[in-house]
Amino acid sequence: MGLAAILILTAIAELYFFSLLGAKMFPGSSSVHFPSNDAYIAHTRRQQLFCREQHLIEACVVGLTAGLITCWWISVSPTMLFAMFGAFEATWLFLTYVVNPQDVQTYNIPEHFLGAANVAFTVGVFSVLAGVSFLPLLLGAVFFLIGYALLMPM
Repeated sequence: MGLAAILILTAIAELYFFSLLGAKMFPGSSSVHFPSNDAYIAHTRRQQLFCREQHLIEACVVGLTAGLITCWWISVSPTMLFAMFGAFEATWLFLTYVVNPQDVQTYNIPEHFLGAANVAFTVGVFSVLAGVSFLPLLLGAVFFLIGYALLMPM
């Protein structure tokens, strides 16, 4: 079995598992279970923030797994792969919860996502310039984007 088949089958299994996990963790709730409409809205916003962070971490796991399998397949060190995904997650958390915590938190904040992606891209470019293999970083980023698009609620 080739590398592409292993990556695709692993990604399908992970995405299926995370979809089932999300359905169990975030069941729909009705406003009749809350004493007031404000309590229901506050609960919905907290749940939305947690759901967004969970989907981002799950997409990182999908991308990181693809990158790690590729690193193992071509026998290279995964250190810069961890650095790239770590930089993405740390920047996204910093922008979302420290820089603009007062912003209305919607499911996807494009400025924060693009800022974090730019930092991860910069780490990836410097890694490649330092002599790290390009393939694991590329496949990790591609599978992250696929996972993020498929896990994002519609």
